[in-house]
Amino acid sequence: MDEEQRECPSCGTIMEEGDVECPSCGESFIDDDEVL
Repeated sequence: MDEEQRECPSCGTIMEEGDVECPSCGESFIDDDEVL
């Protein structure tokens, strides 16, 4: 379960698993699989 792709909520760019900053728009966020 380590091969999940995440999309940046700001620009929709596919980010690598474990990234906390979007490589495209620089939006910084932490995406843990937790219910907020």
